[in-house]
Formats: sequence, structure tokens, C-alpha cells
Amino acid sequence: MSEIPSLTEAYTIVILLAPGFLTFRLFSWRASYEFVFTDLQTTLWSLISSVIVFVPFAAVWNFTSITDLETRVLQAHVIASYFALAVIIGLGVGEFAHKTFRKNIAHGSVWSNFAFRNVGDWVLINTNNGGSVYRGWIKRMSTHEIHKREIEIGEPEILQIENNKKKWKSVGAYILFTENDIARITLLEQ
Repeated sequence: MSEIPSLTEAYTIVILLAPGFLTFRLFSWRASYEFVFTDLQTTLWSLISSVIVFVPFAAVWNFTSITDLETRVLQAHVIASYFALAVIIGLGVGEFAHKTFRKNIAHGSVWSNFAFRNVGDWVLINTNNGGSVYRGWIKRMSTHEIHKREIEIGEPEILQIENNKKKWKSVGAYILFTENDIARITLLEQ
């Protein structure tokens, strides 16, 4: 029968694999590579990244055997250097990929980039429910990538059309829209 791995062996495996996940995440972020990977794809690419980080790490620390690896990888300065190498490789390769292949791609989503650049600017918001049009200045926008995105406009007005005449009617101090409410956002020039 096979033997259950010791705590040291399990710890060593975790220490050897963790920097690959860090490297892959930093690369994806720095290269502006926003593709959504499945859990399996993320795991496979992270394992490949672990090997890429481990090869120079093993060469620098001159590991000659598995026993040597198990004893030295428990030392704090060895762990710190391994994670530092993972950060350097992840950011370095990501920066190279960004400058070479993805130089016209901005970090983050269109929503968050719009939010960071235009808070305080005036916008028109066309809604999905009935096609209403609102006008106001962007008071705040949520930029979270997972939860609902929201935009709050200050001094909101709704466009009303009566007898083929357009007029803006004030509808309070502010209105909060979720991403499901919005059909289009148009930035108004000052």
C-alpha cells in the first residue's frame, strides 16, 4: 500500500505550486488579458507557470535532490525568494506581452474604465424599461467585476415628449440604475 504523505511533503507541494497561481494571475492582470478561464484551464496554466518559475528557482538555489528541496524549501528566505521570483516573472512577462501584443488594450473592463474617467461628467441614460431617457451628472459608479454594476446620477431629469415638444423634468436629487436597467449611456460634452 502507498504511504500517506507527511505534513512536510504536503507543505512542500503547496509551496512549490502556489507561486504558479500567483504568476499566472499577475501575468493575466499585467497583460490586460481579461479572458475568463474555467477552473480547469486556470489550474493547468498555473501548473505550467509553476514549472516555469521552478526551473530558474532550482538553478539559483542549486537543488540536487528531492530531500534537499524538502529541507531547504522550509526556510523563510528561500520561500520569500521563490515568491519574489514568481512576482518578477509574472509582472515581467505580463508587461512584455502588454507592450508587444496588447499595447492598445486598457486594463479593466469598459465599465470600470468609463467610471474612472467620467465621474462628475454629464450623461444621457437610455433605459431598457420603456425606453425612458434620463439626463444627469455621474455621482458614483460601482466598478466591481462580479456583483451588479450600478450608476448613480445627480440632478436627474427625464425627457418628456408632449405634443412633439421635448422638455426635461426634474425627478429628484439622484437616481440609481443597475446594469440591467441601462440600454445605453451617452457622455455629454460640456
